[in-house]
Amino acid sequence: MTARSCFSVPELIRAQVEDRPTGPALRTAQGVVVTYAELWERAEDIARELGAMEVRPGDTVAVRMPIGPDAVVALLGSWLAGAAFLPLDLDTTTDRTRRFLDHARAIALIDVDAGLIPLEPSEWTESGAYPACVLPGGVLIGHAALAEHIDAIVDLLALTDRDTALQLAPLSEGVAQEEIWPVLAAGGTLTFADTVTPEGAELADLIQKRGVTVLQLPATEWQKLSAGGPGEAGDLSRRDNSVAGVDLSRRDTPGLDADLSRRDNPTGAVDLSRRDTPAVAADLSRRDTPPDPGDLSRRDNSTADDGVSRRDNPVRPPDPSRRDTPEPADDLSRRDNPDPGSDLSRRDSSPLAEVGPSDALDALDLLVVRGGALTPDDVRAHRSGPLRHVTLVHAHGSPETLFTSAALLLPPRAPLPEGEVLPLGGAVGARRLYVLDEQRRPVLPGEPGEVWVAGPVLAEGYLHDRTRTDERFVPEPFGAQTLTYHGVITQDRMYRTGDRARQRPDGLLELLETAPVSDSVSITVPTVPLLPGQARWMYDVEVPEPDHSCRNALFTTADGIGVERLERVADVLLRRHPALGSRLRSDRSLEFIEPDSSDAVRVLDFSGVAPDERVWQLEEALAAAQRSLSLSQGHVFRITYVELGDGTARLLLTVHELVIDQISLSLLVEELEVLLDEGTEETAKPPAPAPATPVDLSGALRDWLATADARADAVRWAAAVRGFAEIRPAAEGDDRILSLRTHRFRLPAEETRLVVDDLGARGITPQDFVLGSLVGGLAAWTGESTHGVDVVVDGRDVRVGGLDLSLSVGHVQSTFPAVLSWVGEGLLALRGVLDELAGLPAQRFGFDALRFSSPYENERTALTVCPRPAVRLGFHDEFRDEFVARSARSDRLLRPAAESLGAQRSPAQRERHLLLAEGALVDGELQFGITYSQGHWSYAHITALVAHVERVMGEVLSPAPAAVGASGTGATGVGFGPYR
Repeated sequence: MTARSCFSVPELIRAQVEDRPTGPALRTAQGVVVTYAELWERAEDIARELGAMEVRPGDTVAVRMPIGPDAVVALLGSWLAGAAFLPLDLDTTTDRTRRFLDHARAIALIDVDAGLIPLEPSEWTESGAYPACVLPGGVLIGHAALAEHIDAIVDLLALTDRDTALQLAPLSEGVAQEEIWPVLAAGGTLTFADTVTPEGAELADLIQKRGVTVLQLPATEWQKLSAGGPGEAGDLSRRDNSVAGVDLSRRDTPGLDADLSRRDNPTGAVDLSRRDTPAVAADLSRRDTPPDPGDLSRRDNSTADDGVSRRDNPVRPPDPSRRDTPEPADDLSRRDNPDPGSDLSRRDSSPLAEVGPSDALDALDLLVVRGGALTPDDVRAHRSGPLRHVTLVHAHGSPETLFTSAALLLPPRAPLPEGEVLPLGGAVGARRLYVLDEQRRPVLPGEPGEVWVAGPVLAEGYLHDRTRTDERFVPEPFGAQTLTYHGVITQDRMYRTGDRARQRPDGLLELLETAPVSDSVSITVPTVPLLPGQARWMYDVEVPEPDHSCRNALFTTADGIGVERLERVADVLLRRHPALGSRLRSDRSLEFIEPDSSDAVRVLDFSGVAPDERVWQLEEALAAAQRSLSLSQGHVFRITYVELGDGTARLLLTVHELVIDQISLSLLVEELEVLLDEGTEETAKPPAPAPATPVDLSGALRDWLATADARADAVRWAAAVRGFAEIRPAAEGDDRILSLRTHRFRLPAEETRLVVDDLGARGITPQDFVLGSLVGGLAAWTGESTHGVDVVVDGRDVRVGGLDLSLSVGHVQSTFPAVLSWVGEGLLALRGVLDELAGLPAQRFGFDALRFSSPYENERTALTVCPRPAVRLGFHDEFRDEFVARSARSDRLLRPAAESLGAQRSPAQRERHLLLAEGALVDGELQFGITYSQGHWSYAHITALVAHVERVMGEVLSPAPAAVGASGTGATGVGFGPYR
């Protein structure tokens, strides 16, 4: 019985129960055998217990158990009860386990310690098809797809009832499903390790004692076993070792985004070996399509006349998917490429060398290697060591493609493909593999493109995340259809892997770039590209020590708040604002990791510190908190609480500059105080509905970038950012952060009232007034009338894509370049500036959005080469300053503190702009300031510029605006504050 006549994996197992009931299905670490009949009987017992707990078809049952027979019984029993299973890791914290259970809406838990536990009942809310399993990352896998995939793996590996597979991966890792079910579907035996860390000689001894014929390892561990030095054999099951997959649930694990050794590494390899079809592999999904005679991906289809299985066929070409694929020649003339059977000199350097192949490893027939960029030299090392007789299978895939979507088989003496790295192998089973451009069109051979996997053998999508599912899983545009188990013809889908590849001259694929390893245990929100303002921060200037760049708020507060109360408050803030859990990936995108409030809170007790030492120790502690941030690990939010022993304490709120803007910090402080005032878990609720998140904003930007309006705006921006005066520094001195100084002045309250009320009545905002006055001041200062200004914009005042961002915490701000001319003087000159401002594209966020994220390379290039203004202008309204005034009251829980914070940014950082202008309404007065580097400008230079700006402001306000009336150009103030 195969998947083509089965609906589910349990039916494949049931066929073996009927055919060989007394055959060994499971072998325990102590050598106890569980037969197929006993396996089925025990699984039925579990199913009856679940049924007694009112588990119904379509429900989800969580399984939290160690590797072993009981876990397999629990998984199969969940299926027999009609439920999907959610496999959980024993190392997962209680809080995280609860979140997984809530997300999957599990109705029961089979736990290693507590047994069978009923949970809150829930109903399945996805599609009508009942799922087979839900992985902790939220990937939803259906029964039919899983059954067909398991059957394809049986064929690919030529598994029979004589095979024994060793399970090493924890249940929560997707690859565990490929270790467990294929060998059982073939009638073979699944065995388990004596310990959780078999390595070196211990692993070899285990292979010998259990007669293991099939083994799966990450690439890094296989390389160690094949050619590593003594003692380098890795830990084959610990979650903090790449052998069994990296535990991405640990926020303190370094280097996660660079680790490609995880067993579910999403490489999505593609077989485009047909030279006459450069972008589409053979369609094997049609049930009426016979296998290609040259396709060795099936057990019953071999080019050998004697029926030798492909694992025993030494002349099998490395790419089995097409008969007309040229066989890559293995260069045996190279001096550094000895005969694989003759060079045994490296055996003594391997952890397995002490137990030779004749002693322990003869039984091992096939080794599946997952992840990593493997080279022909790696294979040669394998063929020169104790594993030289073992057939290699280089597997690629992800949970979304049901683990292994492509594979390259390399029998011991098969010729090796040419090139520095091994190419990707053929599609597994009824999948089709494409390399497409940004418009999802096939690319030509040799051209790079993105890898897509199509066909019926894909995951259903992401649990309770329709937006993410629709983004990654799309209808296949090439007309492929599949005949389902029920006899219904359906349109196939395809999955966007994120990998990039090109077709080599020999028809095989070369993987150019691997998609970032997704956090398989995160269920919060999907990965998103940097927002426009974040991209500017990342790319527009070199940032030394990028982790040390933060925004802070320091307060005097009450003592005795306590770590538990602070952690509860931090947890609410982290869950309300996903930006506070941002982690920067190696591809410079952001993912939002599962909140860990205990990691975000630090409590210090200085009550025993002498008063004369307290100040400097406090300031050092505050500085250390700012230096403790880490973008790559997701440590971007800190609450540092210091008890001083005098009835007061200090509270420092620190957030990385990449993930939050200044207004967001004010919003966050407001919520922090409300939560601390209420203080209990039951009452620690945010004061308003959950705001729009960076994910929402990213989706709105993505939708806009695909519109015709975006195409038109790209052309307008490229034409508009031209022809302005170049401002050069007066000196080329030290321009690092420590050299910056600020020169400010304020308009009196009466003149500020004219700006706010009289000019406002004519559609001119305070922001417009400051921008125009800055341009007028620059014109007088330089003698040039036209200047470029990078204008900071904010998205909270209006809706972007229908989103209300007024309470959003994140990096919502961005910047756009405005080329403006000051001609004449007074209000008429200001209106001229505003006329030019109104002529820019209405979507002010669009410049940076298009420059960094346009789907068209020509648009990104055209905007990137635009000249860059040396002056930046930002404007703060009364929001922040009103908060500062309120927080100064003695009855507030959080009051401003006087101590020094330490450097908010690394002293080695430099400011890209030569001049940083800022306007603000402070205590009813309009404040204007210029921040500059003393290495570029003298105090006299900046004093002169500020005096020109102040004079222009006075000219605009005199004569009174009412006397001018509507005699200007008719322009209305367009405002640069909001996204439009």
